[in-house]
Amino acid sequence: MAYIESEKLELKVQYTTEIKKEIVAFLNSDGGTLIIGVDDDGKVIGVDNAKDIIERISLMIHEAIKPDASLICSAGEYEEEGKTIVKVAIGRGVKKPYYIYEKGLKPSGVYLRINNTSQQASEYAIKQMIIASEDKSFESLPSVDQDLTFDYLESVFKRAKIELKQKTLGLLDANGSYTNLALLLSDQCPFSIKAAVFDSDDKSRFLDRKEFEGSLIRQADEVYEYLNLNNKTRGEYNGLLREDKTEYNQLVLREGLLNAIIHRDYSLNGSILISIYKNRIEYVSIGGLVSGMTYEDMMLGVSRSRNEKLANVFFKLKYVEAYGTGIEKIQGDYEHTGLEPRFEVSDNGFLLVLPNKTYMEESKKIRTDKELVYDFIAKCGRATRAEVQEELGFKLTKTRNILLQLEQEGKIERHGNGKAIFYIVSK
Repeated sequence: MAYIESEKLELKVQYTTEIKKEIVAFLNSDGGTLIIGVDDDGKVIGVDNAKDIIERISLMIHEAIKPDASLICSAGEYEEEGKTIVKVAIGRGVKKPYYIYEKGLKPSGVYLRINNTSQQASEYAIKQMIIASEDKSFESLPSVDQDLTFDYLESVFKRAKIELKQKTLGLLDANGSYTNLALLLSDQCPFSIKAAVFDSDDKSRFLDRKEFEGSLIRQADEVYEYLNLNNKTRGEYNGLLREDKTEYNQLVLREGLLNAIIHRDYSLNGSILISIYKNRIEYVSIGGLVSGMTYEDMMLGVSRSRNEKLANVFFKLKYVEAYGTGIEKIQGDYEHTGLEPRFEVSDNGFLLVLPNKTYMEESKKIRTDKELVYDFIAKCGRATRAEVQEELGFKLTKTRNILLQLEQEGKIERHGNGKAIFYIVSK
């Protein structure tokens, strides 16, 4: 019988301790069979010490691989073409991730079966197996780092006059160990937010950039302050009364930030990115939609939190008023403006784009003034700068700038010299 390696079959000429990774890979995937005594071409070579090999394999499965997989693995001696081979039947593991004990629960110790090879699992794949196996969210699992402090969190709870009950909130598990929720809210939180301000509508040049670290509550406070510092204010007069208007509604800035923090996937490495351009603000958060949710569900206002306990902490501190209303509030702020916020979702990312209403209004106004100048010149057939200025009531500098822009765009032509200069519409 000829054997061919596959996703479910691994061939080995002889026993070595390296077969641990093959067994681990099958356990972490859909199971399979390991045959010792057959070469890579499928030719039966046989073994001389089958019983000894079986004993070693049984001991390896029990002691060198964790969690114990003895009950779903079995090794036996078989005759094939007059020769003795050893077959190891490996079931699909129910306590993933399985790992080589001496290597630990990290890529060098965790393997997956991919096609006909055993490959190291990524840190993300390991975290996802842990979550699936425990049937718990990332925030509820024990934190690898147990040396945590909560200076900022305690100060915020004290300011809000709320007692910080760590076990009730989910910072401690049933064994008294800190959870990943505790890690996220601790002063040692390993995740950050990176913000940058650009001088145009693209990333051609930075005006400022900053990274925010520490407890997620601290990051929320400091990033919100940073956003407000870059939220320019302009004054408008309603009669004798001056009204100050900002480029962005502060509520919308807040909702965009909190959504990015509360709903991101913390089992993935990376930073939340906030980019402030002349015409928009972009929030890029890690992680797509929660399993079972669609883009249409989200836009209809259906809410399902990836981090329920984290959301609850923000709710208790009154950072958020209610669950699942963020997108509705953001959309409502742009109603009747002719502008729309943009939401984009991928498997591992979420993008929110907030248009700068003030910038867009000013741009529209500039375009309208240019149209007025163009229409006046077209109507007159020819016009001087002074005639345009007198007709439209523009200041000298503004009139010159608009005429120059129209000329550079090829919409009008300049003729004459000195005071005799006049403009006509381009043919």
